[in-house]
Amino acid sequence: MWQFAILVVLSVSPSGACCGPANCEHSAVEGSQTTRISGATRNCDSKNFRVECLSTRCDPRSMAECCESWRGHLQSKWLGSDSGEIWSPRCHVVVHARRETYQAAIGRGGEQTFGSSLIDFRAGKISSRRIDLLADPQGAISALGHELTHVVIADAFPSGHPPAWANEGAAVLADSVEKQQLHRRDLDHSFRRQTAFHCAELILMSEYPSPNRIAAFYGHSASLAAFLAHIGGPEKFVPFLKQANEYGYDYALHKSYGIQGVTNLQRRWNEHARDAQPQLATASGLSDGMKSMP
Repeated sequence: MWQFAILVVLSVSPSGACCGPANCEHSAVEGSQTTRISGATRNCDSKNFRVECLSTRCDPRSMAECCESWRGHLQSKWLGSDSGEIWSPRCHVVVHARRETYQAAIGRGGEQTFGSSLIDFRAGKISSRRIDLLADPQGAISALGHELTHVVIADAFPSGHPPAWANEGAAVLADSVEKQQLHRRDLDHSFRRQTAFHCAELILMSEYPSPNRIAAFYGHSASLAAFLAHIGGPEKFVPFLKQANEYGYDYALHKSYGIQGVTNLQRRWNEHARDAQPQLATASGLSDGMKSMP
């Protein structure tokens, strides 16, 4: 159970480019005024973010603009609307050029990762938000959407935490198409090796699984999140999780999706998962995967 400090880390393939107006899929403040950004060459502040670029290839102003755009998009998608409420404290985003500084910032467990998010809760409120990102040798960044999904969803659970499967599953839908395909591959492998989770086992997990099942966990979590978002719309996902936390999954599934309990969820998800295309969400328009620079 998450308490005062939560560290969420996921390895992502270093595809995509460092965010900027030219290559951020969710262009800055669509149809409204330009984001106000101030700061120095390697650091800057926007309304909701403090960006620090340790990579000389990353422009902090472009990154801040991209962060604001991603935030608005993810809030609208998962929380139903962009409330316009300013984050206090801002989310501190650090873009690293070297794995050594990235590893020093996030600690053990991130040797193969390219992004992590850290959220502190105190007295039922978020007291700090931080995202660390690692650029590849070409200066490309791929994990922003994934990690920012964790931070956005945390707003809906200030006194607790979203279930691990839901938190990771929703975040995967912000990954690139290529990354999602790898998770689908892992899910297929788990079916063949008979290491796949049952839905009841997955959704009731209070901790992450053992290393030999972690790939299946991410694959199943992403597939289940995509399935529920597809049949009910992404905006129902967070209210469903809150209902499940208060009344149990059988009630929440029936209330939100018309699914008669976890046993019926298993049957319907099995049909969806085995028939689905390799990518998890792109076919239904749920993916947020960023486009690369030409």
